[in-house]
Amino acid sequence: MNGSRWRLAGYVKLGLQAPRDHRCHRVYKGSRPSPRDKVVLRFYDLSACDGKNVGAAAKREINALQKWQWFLWSPQILYSSQDAPGYVGEMYWFTIVDPAAPCMGERGGDDEWSPSAGIKFSWGEVKALAEFHTAGESEEPLVHRNPAPKAVLACYEGTPILTGVDRARPSSDISVVSRDPSPGAGALIHAPHLQLHRLLAADQRSDVCSLWAFLSGLFASQTDGLSSEALEILSTGQQDGPERRNTPADPQPLLSELLRDS
Repeated sequence: MNGSRWRLAGYVKLGLQAPRDHRCHRVYKGSRPSPRDKVVLRFYDLSACDGKNVGAAAKREINALQKWQWFLWSPQILYSSQDAPGYVGEMYWFTIVDPAAPCMGERGGDDEWSPSAGIKFSWGEVKALAEFHTAGESEEPLVHRNPAPKAVLACYEGTPILTGVDRARPSSDISVVSRDPSPGAGALIHAPHLQLHRLLAADQRSDVCSLWAFLSGLFASQTDGLSSEALEILSTGQQDGPERRNTPADPQPLLSELLRDS
């Protein structure tokens, strides 16, 4: 199992989307001939995982996605967890619908994406993060820990899809981290207190700081009044002191009002 698997359980043309040496958790894109589903297949090889309780950790993503299916920002499951043929209890996979949407970093660089479209997307993403933070199994706050441009997909109708939830944790569980407590591939650290402590210090305020910084990039090169107002609204979540940052609920009405004026 070297990461080059080309077909599995009827899915074909599976192209590896992650580095080949990531053997514990691999992500593929492919299709199924009938019906013609375009899918993202997530494959787990528990025998290649280091550390304790790897089985429970590997199940976290699919269990979370199953609970979040009714949220508009959640990736939609096509087939839930299945054992790989011949490797019961050792390897398993599940598929989600491929939304065929670019990540926020790619979409934000589109010259045809207007300031009003950026404001609409920002409002949807701020709302999505607010819902995510309260989407745990209990009243305990949930932390995404990886709201990077590659983890947020920008659908063409202007709505976001929030991915990268495999690193999410309840706030009380942040100290129980993987062997490598560093951001995922493509992640950038904007929250100042994460510069020193990395994901060990992640909380909802660092989620806000990182996401608000990335959303601000949608307007940074614009010179119109709407973009300037959007930047001002989003700046409130990027203060150096975590206690000074606003919550995801705070900018929603301001962005909504700005959208009405656009």
